[in-house]
Amino acid sequence: MTTVRPRVPGASVAFLVGQRANGVKDDFLDQAQVWVNRIQSSTGAGVFVDKLDSPRAVATVISRLSTQAAKATLSNATLDKSFGGLRGHTLVFTTHGLDVDPTLSKQDQIDTQGLLFRNNTTGRSQTDIVMMKFHLDRMKLDGGHVVYDGSLPTQGNEALIRDITDFAQVVDAVKQAVFDQVYFAACGGDRRLIEFADQFQTLTATSVYSNSAAIFMPTKGTPPFAEVGVEDKQTKQFTRSKGFKFYQAVSGTPSVDLVSATDGFLPGSTSRTP
Repeated sequence: MTTVRPRVPGASVAFLVGQRANGVKDDFLDQAQVWVNRIQSSTGAGVFVDKLDSPRAVATVISRLSTQAAKATLSNATLDKSFGGLRGHTLVFTTHGLDVDPTLSKQDQIDTQGLLFRNNTTGRSQTDIVMMKFHLDRMKLDGGHVVYDGSLPTQGNEALIRDITDFAQVVDAVKQAVFDQVYFAACGGDRRLIEFADQFQTLTATSVYSNSAAIFMPTKGTPPFAEVGVEDKQTKQFTRSKGFKFYQAVSGTPSVDLVSATDGFLPGSTSRTP
């Protein structure tokens, strides 16, 4: 784990939303897009919305958002009203976390923690674009930049090395950006982002917020809002989680309901690194 980089003056919030291929059904990503668009519309200047897609494209987007965000000056009143009291510059990944594959070993289940960038096929698929802890573990810092660490044999691993190299550009873009905070607003329940978040923090020197339960949104036809909790698979009964307010010590008893307004962000998280 590394320390968090010095905060750049000003304040902004930028959202990157997971995408789906044409014809692929994904209500969560559709609602997530509507939600963040409503946040941006109600807040105005200083809130940015863009897309997750291919890693190289995302790296370019993050660099551009950083340049725009550096000039933003969201007021403390707006941050308190719509963003749970965040300060500084925050980058939010709004997408799916990756499901647990019960056939994998415990270590492999940890290695496959991560975020979906683009959903190319309904259901679990090898064609989806996903960044995993396995990728992060094979990156290093070199001259202040995040790069592939060269640890894999080249022969037979060409595609995997290409993926790691491409995702390293995304992580490096975050490291070089003005964003001193990253929030994984991802549907990654059962602590499926904890180790991933730790490694992401180490590489980027940001504060990384995540949740140990999943994020849910109402179905289409309803103004979307986000809430963190656990849904019983049989009864479909939902139990909302409580979390810690931003900048509150992540220890003791969590005190804030993790639910947003239809035009506002979540007021905290269950986990933060460091």
